[in-house]
Amino acid sequence: MTTSSCRVRVAATTLLAFSSVAMAQTPMEVAVHVMNRIGYGPTPFEVAPLLAGPAAVDSYIQAQLNPGPVTNFVAVELLTQVSYPALEGSYFPIAELQLDTLIRAAYSEWQLQEVMTRFWNEHFNRSHQKNQFVFNVVGGIQNGADYSAWHLWQEDEFYRDHALGFFDDLLTATARSVSMQFYLDNHLNRAGAINENWARELMELYTMGEVNRSLPAPSNRNYTQADVVGVARCFTGWTVQVGAGPTFAPSYGLPAEHDSLLKDLFVGLAHPLQVLAGGTAQFDGDRVIAHLAQANATKDFMCRKLMTLFLGDNAGDQFPNLLRAAVLRWGPRGDITAVVNEILTSSEFVNAATAWQKTKSPLHFNTSLIRALYAVPDVNFGATLDRGRLFVHGFSTFGMGQVPFLFPSPDGYPLASARQIGVSGFLDRINSAQRVHPEPNDVFFGGQVVDVVFSPHIWAINDLTLAQLANTGDIADYLLMRHLGDKPIPVGDRSAVIAKLTPLGSPTFADDVREACEFIASLTAFKVH
Repeated sequence: MTTSSCRVRVAATTLLAFSSVAMAQTPMEVAVHVMNRIGYGPTPFEVAPLLAGPAAVDSYIQAQLNPGPVTNFVAVELLTQVSYPALEGSYFPIAELQLDTLIRAAYSEWQLQEVMTRFWNEHFNRSHQKNQFVFNVVGGIQNGADYSAWHLWQEDEFYRDHALGFFDDLLTATARSVSMQFYLDNHLNRAGAINENWARELMELYTMGEVNRSLPAPSNRNYTQADVVGVARCFTGWTVQVGAGPTFAPSYGLPAEHDSLLKDLFVGLAHPLQVLAGGTAQFDGDRVIAHLAQANATKDFMCRKLMTLFLGDNAGDQFPNLLRAAVLRWGPRGDITAVVNEILTSSEFVNAATAWQKTKSPLHFNTSLIRALYAVPDVNFGATLDRGRLFVHGFSTFGMGQVPFLFPSPDGYPLASARQIGVSGFLDRINSAQRVHPEPNDVFFGGQVVDVVFSPHIWAINDLTLAQLANTGDIADYLLMRHLGDKPIPVGDRSAVIAKLTPLGSPTFADDVREACEFIASLTAFKVH
């Protein structure tokens, strides 16, 4: 799908930034870093053009900022196997939406769009598990899961189409979505019976944050408890209507349930707002949304979060000049392309000091492994996709705690590296590498026997360059380069990779290569980017 709201903005200093900073690293290091940060990792085919130098890297970034239709053969073929619903409420289990997410992350050529789609789904988190229960209660139906998944699919499509568009569009659509109305209980928010959930998260998680970190205390406070109540009053009457079929649609026009009295919001703070008496539910809610979307505190909060996504934890504090430049790019509506472009074309982005400082999320880790090997599910294209095989990848991701559309709390899956991994997380990643290409008769998931999932189509085993290498040392270096670029690793780790290999032509060559790839994926160097 195209993103019509995105425009190309090539910063005048882009090539200067790359030339003066990036070339302190090797071209391979720069290429791998860029593809790891704005996507789910490099493939052996996509990384090659970036090795031509700064202009090629810049061209790749600008293309990613302006995505078009998905044309990658593998992605197109696999996406035809996803059972998209034709009508609202038609059978659409959440697993289909999760499968769509996994396929696009692993195989779409528009990697930045997929990263940003996931970012917005996590930023505006809604939980299918809670919503299917609410659909059952409100709609009086037994297959509420189907309806919940249908709405989440529609919203995911919107986030993808507007992933690099304008923040106010995303915020407005989220506020009006059936999923969010149910998830944060605003369908229960009535005059005289205030429900604060949506109002609180709207300010704390989705726009301003509790404090503006660019201002000194105590003047950095963004809202008070009185503002939570006041904003909740503005959204009284926003609810969900249940129709025939049943169908579900957001509604903002219930006068009897809307508090139409005067609301003085953010009194004494840097961004006061007065909502006059007599307004309709839709007018009052939209007034708050527009106000928050362009508040200076929101600009600071969102630019910091985007810098965390692309540069690492506390990047806003670490690079205050870039933060100020990004905030200036925000504009009156929240121009996401402009802000992301500012970050990605900065000297701070392609910088040896910021490389290999972020821990990969479970989805990023597993998908980067698939992409490094360019592993394709063992499926006869044109036939029915064996979902169980691809979900070996998916369940491994989910088992590490990142389950798309099922994260329970409103803050979504953690973005900061400091919250990504512990000791068990490292072990999970080692096990995940083995699941990508298990040996025949390996047992996973409740005793199910899973045969070789990806290995017949793993690039590393069938690669022509690999087949021309003369000794195990060269093979090890080639595999390391494809996984890690030119990142240096301890001599002992390289020796361990070599020890797992046998020369080309040996009976165990393919199995040895798989084991070597598993070992490389278990290294700390592959768990970070």
